[in-house]
Amino acid sequence: MEDQVKLIEGRILEVFGDVGCGDPLQDNMFNHLKLDDPEKAESKLSTVFTELQTQLNVALAASTDPQTSSDAASKQPSVQETSKAAQEAGVRQLVQVLSVRHNHSQARTIANIIRSLAQANTIPPRLVCICLLNHEQLKPENRVFWSTAFSLIRHIIAGVDYKGVREIMKMCLERCRLLPGELRHSQVPSMAVLKELLCLICDPTAALLPAYFIVNELLKLCPDYHRWPHWEVSRLLTDFVENFQRAAQLLSIVNRTKLRPVVEHSGHCGWSISSWKLDCSTLKFGLKGTLPYCSELLSPQPQLLNHVLRQPYSKEMVCSMIDMSKKKQRCVALEEQLINLMISSLRICHATDLYNQSNRTITADAATTPTSAAATATGAATPSAADDAAGGNTPSGNNGSSNGNTVPGGTDNNSSAASTTPASNNNTSSTSSNAPPCSPDHSPCPCHHISSLLIHFVLHQLINFPCLVQALHAKLRRLQMRDGRDHLMWVLLQYLSGTIQKNPFPEFLPVLRLIEYLYPETSPLPVPDYTDPSCVLKASAMCMLIHILRKAQTEYIKTPRALPPAFTNHNELIQSLVHNPQLAHVASNFATSPTPDYRIALLLNAFSTHTDVFHRPIAALTEGIQSSQKSTVPMPGVNCVAHGATVPLSMTLLDSLTIHVKMSLIHNIGQHITKQAHNKSNVALSPALVETYARLLVYMETETIGIKQFITNLLPVVFKSQVWGILHALLEMFSHRIHHSPPHYRVQLLSTIHHMSVPLNAMPHMTQLHLCLESVALRLISGLGNSEVMTSLTRVSPDSKSVISGESEELNKVLVLTLARAIHVTGYDSSSDSSRWCCDFLKAVMNHTPHTWPTHTMQCFPRAIEEFYKQVPGPRDTHSLKKEVEEEYRKWKSMSNENDIIAHFSLQHQTSTLFLCLLFKMVLETDRVPVEAYKVLERLGPRQLMSHVRTLCDFLVLEFSNSSLGQYLSKCVDTMNAIIWQYHIVPVDRLMLCLALRTQEGSSEAQVCMFIIQLLLLRPLEFRNRVKEFVTDNMPDHWNHNNWYEQHMAFHRKFAEKFSPESLVGGGGGGQGSHHQTLPIYFTNVCLRFLPVLDIIIHRFLEVHQVHKRLEMVLEQLGALYKFHDHPITYLYNTLHYYEGQLRESPKLKRQLVAAVVGNSIRPPGWALTEEYLAVPHEEITWKPKLSYYTALIKRLVLAFRGVNVFPRDMEWRFSEFGNSGCHALHVTCVELMALPVEPDAVANNLLDVVLKGHCDIVSAELGEWVNAVALVLTWLPENYWIVIHHKIEHLLKSPQLSAAEPASLDMFSMMRLDLLQPCMRHNSTALIIAVVHAFWHHSSHAQLGRIPVLMKEQLRPLLQTEAQLVCVFQLVGPFLNRFSVDIARKVFDVTLELYHALAKVDSCVKEFIHQDAICDVLYHIKYMFTGDSIKPDLEGIIRGLRPVLQRRLRFITHLNLSTIQSGSTNSSNNVATSCNASSSGTTTTSTSSSSTGGSSTSGGSNVNNGANAASASASNSLGNCNNTAGPTI
Repeated sequence: MEDQVKLIEGRILEVFGDVGCGDPLQDNMFNHLKLDDPEKAESKLSTVFTELQTQLNVALAASTDPQTSSDAASKQPSVQETSKAAQEAGVRQLVQVLSVRHNHSQARTIANIIRSLAQANTIPPRLVCICLLNHEQLKPENRVFWSTAFSLIRHIIAGVDYKGVREIMKMCLERCRLLPGELRHSQVPSMAVLKELLCLICDPTAALLPAYFIVNELLKLCPDYHRWPHWEVSRLLTDFVENFQRAAQLLSIVNRTKLRPVVEHSGHCGWSISSWKLDCSTLKFGLKGTLPYCSELLSPQPQLLNHVLRQPYSKEMVCSMIDMSKKKQRCVALEEQLINLMISSLRICHATDLYNQSNRTITADAATTPTSAAATATGAATPSAADDAAGGNTPSGNNGSSNGNTVPGGTDNNSSAASTTPASNNNTSSTSSNAPPCSPDHSPCPCHHISSLLIHFVLHQLINFPCLVQALHAKLRRLQMRDGRDHLMWVLLQYLSGTIQKNPFPEFLPVLRLIEYLYPETSPLPVPDYTDPSCVLKASAMCMLIHILRKAQTEYIKTPRALPPAFTNHNELIQSLVHNPQLAHVASNFATSPTPDYRIALLLNAFSTHTDVFHRPIAALTEGIQSSQKSTVPMPGVNCVAHGATVPLSMTLLDSLTIHVKMSLIHNIGQHITKQAHNKSNVALSPALVETYARLLVYMETETIGIKQFITNLLPVVFKSQVWGILHALLEMFSHRIHHSPPHYRVQLLSTIHHMSVPLNAMPHMTQLHLCLESVALRLISGLGNSEVMTSLTRVSPDSKSVISGESEELNKVLVLTLARAIHVTGYDSSSDSSRWCCDFLKAVMNHTPHTWPTHTMQCFPRAIEEFYKQVPGPRDTHSLKKEVEEEYRKWKSMSNENDIIAHFSLQHQTSTLFLCLLFKMVLETDRVPVEAYKVLERLGPRQLMSHVRTLCDFLVLEFSNSSLGQYLSKCVDTMNAIIWQYHIVPVDRLMLCLALRTQEGSSEAQVCMFIIQLLLLRPLEFRNRVKEFVTDNMPDHWNHNNWYEQHMAFHRKFAEKFSPESLVGGGGGGQGSHHQTLPIYFTNVCLRFLPVLDIIIHRFLEVHQVHKRLEMVLEQLGALYKFHDHPITYLYNTLHYYEGQLRESPKLKRQLVAAVVGNSIRPPGWALTEEYLAVPHEEITWKPKLSYYTALIKRLVLAFRGVNVFPRDMEWRFSEFGNSGCHALHVTCVELMALPVEPDAVANNLLDVVLKGHCDIVSAELGEWVNAVALVLTWLPENYWIVIHHKIEHLLKSPQLSAAEPASLDMFSMMRLDLLQPCMRHNSTALIIAVVHAFWHHSSHAQLGRIPVLMKEQLRPLLQTEAQLVCVFQLVGPFLNRFSVDIARKVFDVTLELYHALAKVDSCVKEFIHQDAICDVLYHIKYMFTGDSIKPDLEGIIRGLRPVLQRRLRFITHLNLSTIQSGSTNSSNNVATSCNASSSGTTTTSTSSSSTGGSSTSGGSNVNNGANAASASASNSLGNCNNTAGPTI
């Protein structure tokens, strides 16, 4: 190959030898060729060109001749490589010849020759340009070569493919750096010719490459686009990038930095986490492409992370936001935000201390309300997170920390903050001016939540503890802040006490330095009052010092410092407790002591790592609730007793213990339960132990050893030991006491229950436990949240059958109903994949328990479930049921032998399930149950009994349908009442559940079924009396009371429960008589078990419009039970959402339902519904609230999201159905809006008017928060509400500003920017609507987002006639392509096609485009970031139908030839004027974009080369855009 290279180089030198060899005389003669004889010169040049072209062709042919390379083919380069090398050598030689010419005439002549060769495609233009730019002689000092080279590139660059042009541009920018900053006069032409080339490359009309690539390279070269290679080109490049900001605007979400998610207790942020993703190192949004986005979007977003961090149960969401769920590496940004959150929380705690101290002083002195102190407290509690991050809001001093008399001690443990940080100082709250800046009794301060975050993040290695303490110390010193120091020590103690044994001593040295700074007192601090729970906060620093000093002692390390003098008294107090003989008595009797003594908490917290000291007090504390002595107490049930301790440990004491102590206490209780299970004691666990265990499981810090160990270890051990009393107690506890538990644990427990129920069916006398398992499973299934259903069940394969019951049709039906509700609310069935999964899951359910649904229920189902049940009907035939019952009853009466009766009817369950129907007829006719019937029931067992109950339900419907209202009907009701309450054959909750879920096809059968339910519940007094008694004498806030056992026993003494008939039968009847023992009941009763059944009954009533009146009667009599509902607001929200269509025509029923569920709560007014709503009489169904009402609702939500206390102080979030005030505010707002007697579109329009019409009354800086609140509410409302967003978009496109043929006076892009229009307070409806739409789609579910393509095709495309409308559509939809690609990838192509169709529609309607560059750049962004060439065939026809100016700009998408475009321009009858020369705008490409396009660029390059000559003229004409001094021309 070297020979071929030398051959072509030599022949080129021979040809140019005729032109000139560098001799001065020859140069002089050459210079006169043109002047003496122009025709001769032209002929000479033509001869030179022809000869050179011939020589190149011969050389290339020789280099690729197979005869010359026949030997050793495997060792020789390929033909392509040889040809390429020869070609490159020839071009390099041509460039070398050009570089040595210092005469302008010679250089121009040679350049013309090279240009002709390139335009004839004899040599590649790209290769010529690259060789010129890489030549070592291309320097400003060589002015002839410099000018000639860049002029040559400018004339042949049109033949270069767009990737080559990008490389040429990058090299040109590098060459700019060679020119000095201060140009001499002789250097001006050199800069001018280079600038002309850059102007040509950047000119959109030349279309040499997409502007998208240009901006990408420019921003990679200069991210802030201020340090350009040379000042002469800075204006050109800056203008180009800044003009490109319009395309970036079309891809940016308006008001994105002010949008905030809702954090649910399950750790889910609503519908999609992709909307809130942040870079883990910079906390910046993950924006697609390197575009000139606005500075707000490009800056870090610590406020967003801080908003999520300060919400309880947010650990999982935080890890998902910063994409650290599966990573174990340090995140410095997370450390910084946790420190900021700590400091703001310390200020809240300090303000709370001031408030409590003021109240205590006032109470003692009988003085008036200290408004000044409260104001001081409130003011101290309002630093913003942003100011914290910036180091602002520095406190004025140490607040008395420098002396030994006044200490910013701990808060009273009965008062705490609402797990929120306050907003800015100008925020106003709905509470009174002297209200405390913290949360209610028994709710820990914000620092307790921070301790949970700290432990989680450190254990997952996301935070380095020593580094965090050092940074915190430095920031506190910089702020000169010691406020809330005791609370900070309490937070650090939680982590340190649990990990100091596993980590080396040096990791805790920063804590010593921090303590020295926070406690500079030279005199001892006063001894805290150990009857006050705040003593544990005040002594927490000393407890940490004890842990650290003991660590140093065990590792034989000499501590560098002595004990600070401030802790002398604290140390003496704690050390004196070690050998205090009274402490064991105090610990064992703490629960029953009239005066609290928290010295036991001090001792446990200080010595939790010292086994010798720790064992005695923790054992005494455990002993106090275990009550292992011989004293026992009775328990509800037959022959049930338990250990005598009945008073559990209070929440105040448990809050006073460190997490390490709580985990030790949980471990001890678990060991005790395991020991009891192995011993199989007949004495049940003490009520105090079970209640305390439940309270300990509430703490989210103990999740691993708490809930996880409970489900994975404790329950299986107890089940294996077959100690059914303990198993029954644990299941009861979880069902009625554990309020917040991760959904995957609940699904795991549900699977465990299904596995447990299988062996229990074969055991005798397991009716009570079987009913308990079903009741717990029912609560678990119906309690799954909407997002939890989809995230939990989709992880479970339908083949695993873990969440599907193998025998209970009712549980599986409730599972289907829960799935339907979740799909309806989340819109999960909008994709084919989810529909396929749903069908597979339903098939698995049908394989276990075939069933059907009535038409009125299926009409409420989501489309996927409805279609499935239409195609797969289950077996059901009740036409001959009554005849079969009569025939079997005749057999019963005809049989006289007892053994034959028992054998016949107990073995009949395999083929027939009619026995309860026979029993009904027996009681109906004889008013008694024969002994033989009890024996049959005993042999049937609980599993078979439920099959008979289902048949009984069908039989009752037939019986009541054929009976007229009168004496017989009353007799039937009395008979069923006796079966339920007198003979205890069928529990009322099981019977009602079966009746509610049986398929009664047709309106008449359904009405009869509902009528039976109403009669059995309301007509007899047995159930109503129980409800009345229970509601009157009991309270649902069990965490505030320690006398649950007494109230529980009092109810069961009055209304003893029998779960099966065997307890009523004597020894001769097959029962156990006086030796029969039931399982102890700790928490439940018939009223509490009936609550989830009542939920289902209400839903079934709502599906049948004819029985709504009956439902009103049921609510009136039994609605008081909702006082004890675990999730009343959630239930209301799901009901109003799912049955919005059914309730729309029944406003009175809707109002009554809300009143029954919410109105029976014991919480104070204002906890859910607003005063204005409650003030309207229930009978008023024509109330139309004014705009001020909606404004007040949204304001409450805005304040709740800021962290302002807008709800009553006694909201205990740990035991609430929602984990934080923001989530609670969102749900109660949605419930109240759906409960209004107003049409959905009217409600939605009023919500939008809060910002569209009321924006003038909102502070400009807060408008973004209001937009966020309005959009968030709309996303959580049913479709009939949020569909108004689509109508608003239509109205916007129809508005005169956008639909007018003439362009608006105000720039379209300025009209869509909310930040520009806010300060001047212009009529900014366009910007506001776009902001609301963006916020709505940002928060939206997959179903709401997936409606965008249909909206564009069916509603928006027909409206498009102007360019302003088209730009508006791009602005609305463009920013969400990234979320489409993550959440609903297939929709990206639909949206892209609709954007092209919209462009084609407008192109046919307008005469001239103004913003075609921005639009085209967005389309390039979509191609290189999302679609690639996937939809190229669909786009080619659309692009070819556009006007030539658009075809030219979009030619790289479909690789159109310039010659084809110009030909189309000449022949087209629809000629339009060329667009004005504006700098293109677009987006950046990265390595990802290059890979996504695959090999399409190669074909694009060949197409460009084919059209090179056609593009040359256009490229040359565009040079007039640059006002530069003309350089040398050819």
